[in-house]
Amino acid sequence: MTVKTELTIWLKDTSAGTIWVPPETRTTKINVDISFSVADSPISIGFVFRNSKGHFILAGIEPNTAGTSSEAECHGLLAAVKRGVCKQLKHVEIKSDSKEAIDRLSSWKAKQLIMDSQKLPG
Repeated sequence: MTVKTELTIWLKDTSAGTIWVPPETRTTKINVDISFSVADSPISIGFVFRNSKGHFILAGIEPNTAGTSSEAECHGLLAAVKRGVCKQLKHVEIKSDSKEAIDRLSSWKAKQLIMDSQKLPG
């Protein structure tokens, strides 16, 4: 599979609790959330993709495990990016309510994020 490095990713923190706001034209917005209770127990990852008009593109859920809630949020963001790569999306805005996960992943280059997402099983 060829990875296009022109993918543009915006990671935004929604921990303040906002209403859904459409992304820029020709951009897909991905909202990600996870459920986490205790370390090393199953987590659930959920994500929804919508276009700039708010039209539904796809949604997904995935199981995983994580040692911390921050790690779980990172798994969720990477799972969503992986699905975006499979859909060959070029302009993506990702929303999460985990400021810590956004801060961690914002420090990565988009290319590295894509490469890491391809290494995830599934």
